[in-house]
Amino acid sequence: MSSEPQTAYRYAVYAVPAHDTALWELGRRWLGRCAEDDTPLAFAADGSPPPHGWDTWVREPRRYGWHATLKAPFRLREGIVVDDLRASLRALSSHWGALATLPLQVTRLDHFLALCPAEAHVGQALAQACVLELNALADPLSADELARRRGKTALSAREDELLRRWGYPYVMERFRFHYSLTGSLRDLAPPLQHAIHQAASQRFDGLAPQSLGSIALFVEPGPGTNFRLLERF
Repeated sequence: MSSEPQTAYRYAVYAVPAHDTALWELGRRWLGRCAEDDTPLAFAADGSPPPHGWDTWVREPRRYGWHATLKAPFRLREGIVVDDLRASLRALSSHWGALATLPLQVTRLDHFLALCPAEAHVGQALAQACVLELNALADPLSADELARRRGKTALSAREDELLRRWGYPYVMERFRFHYSLTGSLRDLAPPLQHAIHQAASQRFDGLAPQSLGSIALFVEPGPGTNFRLLERF
């Protein structure tokens, strides 16, 4: 646990693997950054070079750190401080046991690659609890933020309803537990997309079933800065 001012730009609630797991080590090296101390990491512990273009297509998920989203980034409401959020997370986490231990597979989700459990509903109840129970602490999205979110990708009518109600379109029944491996690959040529998929499969295929982690609080100190792991619960 690190010290943190009482206010920061945004917070997020993520699932993160335990320190001593292969999933933590392989994942953070895949992104090239440790979210705990915001330090860069080599692609592989043995010094093997990364695939061509690696720095570009992991740039977006690298900023957020190795994680699976439970409650997407949000600002605190006026009058709420991070200690209020911590207290809510302690209370929430006390009602949940360890997340499942399951095999994971490299999966195409929309226009990006992710590492996902084969069972689509894994973690859905926990993510829903995080969204519902922490909503009162979160500031609603502004009109500009709604417009930016809608501009990222086409949303269904239901996803837009969830965005307006909860600040993120992929919650409730639209939630899918995943660790993001890349940003959008939409504009890349199919052979390059295939090569990236192969590189991810070489890294993560054959990984023994892994615990899906613990609840963690992440912080974005200022707009556009790297998210850091503040505390595990």
